[in-house]
Amino acid sequence: MTVARILLIVEGSTDAALAQQLLDRALLETEDWVESELLATLREYLRPDGLEGFLPWTEVKSFAQNSDRRVNPRMVHGNFGGKHGPDAVQARWGRIATVVSRADAAVWLRDADRQPERAEPLRDVATEPPCPLAWGVPVPMIEAWLVGCFAPNTPQEQASLTELRRNLPFDPIAKPERLSPTGGKHPAKKVAAQLGLDNAPRRTDALRGPLDRLRSCAANAGLPDFIFRLEQVALAIVRLRV
Repeated sequence: MTVARILLIVEGSTDAALAQQLLDRALLETEDWVESELLATLREYLRPDGLEGFLPWTEVKSFAQNSDRRVNPRMVHGNFGGKHGPDAVQARWGRIATVVSRADAAVWLRDADRQPERAEPLRDVATEPPCPLAWGVPVPMIEAWLVGCFAPNTPQEQASLTELRRNLPFDPIAKPERLSPTGGKHPAKKVAAQLGLDNAPRRTDALRGPLDRLRSCAANAGLPDFIFRLEQVALAIVRLRV
């Protein structure tokens, strides 16, 4: 029995939980025989620090170097098709970290913040990935995806949403990509908190249901594209089993 080893490279625990939830949903929708009780036999998440089931982007370089002494910083610098800059270097470190982890599949999430061009280096790596790879760049950050998927469950939540729609110059559910990174005029984290999405169970609830529903959320913030890539990775994982 082959259990796929998954490496998550993400910003933090919120991103990791979201990625795990969506990947499990994608796995459940691949084949009729895949059921919730079988997920643990299909995939396991690597624990690079021995504690958490994900690797933060801030630790990618050190993880790669500590995992294999043959890894040298010169491996990520150079011409590389003329693409330079910290985001390109970070993506190359992500590739090396994925290789040395011996992962069977990988999921990368990196907030765009004020730099939506961060998607390009990840896209470049995905053209020749070291293993099946699903990547996403939430615009401007992961909370925009959660806000875009939000549906009020209580009168209090409906009142909070109505107030936000009245005070913001745009509908945060329809256009979550217009929210701001931390420090901006309409910070995504603050708006998410006003809707109760700073609470882990409520975040989980916002992403429940079939992927077809989620594909209609946060389109300009990058969520549907990420779901599509997750579905391809899920198929690769299931094929390891059959």
